[in-house]
Amino acid sequence: MAMIGAEWLKLWRRGFASAALVLSAVFAVAVFLVMLGLHYLNKWNAPAGSGAAVDIFDAVDVGFAALSGVWFVPVVQLALLAVFTESFASEYAHGTWRTLLLRPIPRWRVLVSKGAALLGFLAGLIALVVAVDTLLGLVPFQVGRAVPPGVDAGEVPSFGERLGTLAFGAACYVAAMTPLLGMASLLAVVTRSAALTITFSLIWLISDFAFSFVAPTAAAQLSQPWIEDLGALTIQATRSFCTDYARGLDLLTEELPRIGGTFAWAGLTFALAVGLFQRQDIE
Repeated sequence: MAMIGAEWLKLWRRGFASAALVLSAVFAVAVFLVMLGLHYLNKWNAPAGSGAAVDIFDAVDVGFAALSGVWFVPVVQLALLAVFTESFASEYAHGTWRTLLLRPIPRWRVLVSKGAALLGFLAGLIALVVAVDTLLGLVPFQVGRAVPPGVDAGEVPSFGERLGTLAFGAACYVAAMTPLLGMASLLAVVTRSAALTITFSLIWLISDFAFSFVAPTAAAQLSQPWIEDLGALTIQATRSFCTDYARGLDLLTEELPRIGGTFAWAGLTFALAVGLFQRQDIE
């Protein structure tokens, strides 16, 4: 725990963590303003006397919008990738690996502690975005959804149930971001450069996304089903399970292959990073 705390302190002192937190908070406020604009646009366009049409959102909807934004607008993901890259690669640039390894601690433990600290930072960043938007949503929006006419109140999820779904969704998104951590650690150990790590990470992610997108079409055009199967193994395809979080705990069994694929990517890349780091000459 002491090593993890030291990593958090180091991230904060170098400025990348605080910059990522500020950027994510700004992103959360931007999502809230978009939702607020949609709320008032609906209100202005609603026919006179149609009060039921005015409140189309409640506070939790703003949190749901934040999660969708994390996935479809890559601001938070890029901020996370930058923090992961800086944390691993900067140790080479600043020559601090040598100092860290002077202590009688196994190399793998040093890297695992750094990974655990960054995993905690990842969870905190996602929680920050969701919490900021949900709390901001409590100001202009109602607490809990209105029951439509003719619908039994028992059929409408309560505010607490929807908060639980939101928390589960945030946990799914944290899991979906773990391959970014493994990728950054592996590329940083291989390249020993922050600039090269971020560059190759972006190339990897863009290529992975492009292949996952075109694989089904290519398989149909070429009559080669294995291409689609290969596309299903990409990072993008496996970690997209997080967008189905509304299915609740059923997701853990129904999407087990994709969830397992996500953690396999994260675990494999991080394990390779640890293995290479164990045998690396540190100057």
